[in-house]
Amino acid sequence: MKFTIISDMYTNGYTKTGYDCIILECSIDKASAVFYKRFNLNLNMSSCNCCGDDFSSRRIDTKPELMKELTQLTNVNFLTVTKKEIKQLEKKHPNMYKDEIPEMGYIYVDGKGEIR
Repeated sequence: MKFTIISDMYTNGYTKTGYDCIILECSIDKASAVFYKRFNLNLNMSSCNCCGDDFSSRRIDTKPELMKELTQLTNVNFLTVTKKEIKQLEKKHPNMYKDEIPEMGYIYVDGKGEIR
């Protein structure tokens, strides 16, 4: 089984999803589409020029590797998007792996920041 771990890098000082870490029960090549459909965010977005990317992702190939990783996540608010939930997303969005993921970034409108 393949897993993808996505870490929120807290660019601009806050989390974009409400979680420090998100575990997707899918391979890294499917992670961008799953992440976009689940959170309506581009995994490769950057909120500001100085902070870098909003998210960091890495592949985990086995369940024992995942368990080892999880033991290191103390006091971390994390979410697991299960294979079952991904199947539901695939059913709802049959072309999700073919659809283009829009470019997104953080912009300021009337002095307030928002993601677009």
